[in-house]
Amino acid sequence: MRHSGFGDESAKAGHYAVLVARVPTSRVDEARTFARSLSKRGARRLHMTKEHDDYRKAVLKKILDRDLFSVWVAHGHGAEPVIRPRCLQRLVVDQQAVSLDRLVLESRESRNHQDRQILAGCGLPHVHLQPHEDPLLWVADALAWSFTHGGSRRRAIEAIAVQVRDVTGS
Repeated sequence: MRHSGFGDESAKAGHYAVLVARVPTSRVDEARTFARSLSKRGARRLHMTKEHDDYRKAVLKKILDRDLFSVWVAHGHGAEPVIRPRCLQRLVVDQQAVSLDRLVLESRESRNHQDRQILAGCGLPHVHLQPHEDPLLWVADALAWSFTHGGSRRRAIEAIAVQVRDVTGS
């Protein structure tokens, strides 16, 4: 089965992760409708760092209960400028196993050019979008945040992971 991927990053206390939320390509429209239901009324987007903990827990539970998503994660300890390229390089290596038709990454103006250089030539169509342009980036944000914040949240993400890669020593 082929998937569409939606990627975001999260960092906490020197731990950095890039997570790709995978959705069966045939179910992307259903997933977008679901993702829109996660934001608060009138909000332009969902962003976990700005939410209260009870709301974060509820969002994660809704995502996991929906059984629409699986994830690929690369993470490491160190500075973002070092770890992010390693994460994306790992995605290039793993892309066959991840089986993506397309990758949408949350735009980071300062990083988009480097991301494109790393992903160039790998045969994976990709685009950078702002979070308000695709609500499936909100799902990636919620799952990435949950992964980097550890404990039971991280274990829940690992349970739906196709791969979790530590790139610290790469």
